Amino acid sequence: MRTVAIACQGGGSHTAFTGGALQRLLADPDHRVVGLSGTSGGAVCALLAWYGLLTGGAAEAGRLLERFWAANAATTLSAKAANAWLVALARLEGRVSLPTVSPYAYPDIAGGAFIDLLTRHVDVDRLARLMRRARNTTSPKSPNGV
Repeated sequence: MRTVAIACQGGGSHTAFTGGALQRLLADPDHRVVGLSGTSGGAVCALLAWYGLLTGGAAEAGRLLERFWAANAATTLSAKAANAWLVALARLEGRVSLPTVSPYAYPDIAGGAFIDLLTRHVDVDRLARLMRRARNTTSPKSPNGV
């Protein structure tokens, strides 16, 4: 069995790839994930996977990733239109003078909806309790093993 720590990349299609690759690694009995980190959407993948590992194991981590990203998908006509419009604007960046197309540039527009979506999948209070319990049960050892 390979022990791995994973850094999850974010950024649009990179995040989609990260979510899928992470699901595959979590389902593989030849890999044991011992650490996760990430940036942007990759941090979301890392959070969902770690929470799933703590609460129900690798299968739960994979389910959380699947459910979160399915819930985040544009499914209504208005969401699909807005998504297509934003993608088209992003493709024009560098060719035409436009404001930055980034969720970080306009946090007030969708920040609340994103937090709501995330907390529907991760119980942050439970996660904090799990992390406290983990810290209390594993004390660091000195280099000489004491």
